[in-house]
Amino acid sequence: MVKSEKIESPVVDGAVAERVGEIDRERIVRRYMEGYGVDVSEYFAGLATADIYECNATGYRFYHPFSLTGKEHLYRELEKTTDGTYKDDKWEYREALSFIPGSCRVLDVGCGKGAFVVLANQAGHETTGLELNSASAMEARQRGIDVRTELIADHANKNSPAYDCVCSFQVLEHIPDVKPFLDSCLSVLRPGGLLILGVPNNGGFVGLDPDAVLNMPPHHMGLWTEESLTALTHFFPLSLRAIRFEPLEELNWYASVMERRALSNSVAQAIYYKLGISHLFRMWVRLRKSKIHGHTIMAVFQKADEAKPTNPR
Repeated sequence: MVKSEKIESPVVDGAVAERVGEIDRERIVRRYMEGYGVDVSEYFAGLATADIYECNATGYRFYHPFSLTGKEHLYRELEKTTDGTYKDDKWEYREALSFIPGSCRVLDVGCGKGAFVVLANQAGHETTGLELNSASAMEARQRGIDVRTELIADHANKNSPAYDCVCSFQVLEHIPDVKPFLDSCLSVLRPGGLLILGVPNNGGFVGLDPDAVLNMPPHHMGLWTEESLTALTHFFPLSLRAIRFEPLEELNWYASVMERRALSNSVAQAIYYKLGISHLFRMWVRLRKSKIHGHTIMAVFQKADEAKPTNPR
């Protein structure tokens, strides 16, 4: 089958996305197995590559075909071997709460085991969570947390725009059909309400790591940056309130990525490590970590009081 070099953008109706790269199937399957003991070969049946496309309207990059999107059993398997999937507290949770005023109705889309729901309730908000991982949602409910196993589209069909804030942390990068997801989030958000999105920052070191297999399908389907998040304001009834970057926490990961990019050959690598420069570089990273952008970027949007045209350009 001949690959299409252009397809429809999943973000903007009528916009085009062009093919800009690919990742070999065998490389992805091997890295998932070596790193996490998870066999993802079923997702690549009949495929030689995962293709990368870029939306011409927003600069958003994503993987294609969308049949590569991970299913619930993949996340259950990965949860067994990865740390931090469902932390009780995260930088982005605290940062988001600093933008939510007073006592608000808050919806957390893709809430996991309800950690942010708990923190938001403790801050005085009335919070509901949506989570499709049925095991995680059940665990949350057993702890008395209001978490529903429901798609945001289904929730939107049953609820008027009554939420003051809709949050979604580390979810949008898993979503292939971005526009319907965002439309549903906005449909339950009152005019003037906040939409807060936290995603991996592909404009930073995460996007520079060619071996970050969890940033590839079937785990991730989208590669968000500050530019592509900001561009959403041109095509949705949103204004940008703030962009926030998580300070660096993954010091060794960051240092390894930067070293691999700088050391182009084995001779340079041998000299670098023999002279102990690697140790000095990591000391420098520790000293500078608060100034270096870390894993996550968070965008805070405000919904317009009146809907504007989908594509005003």
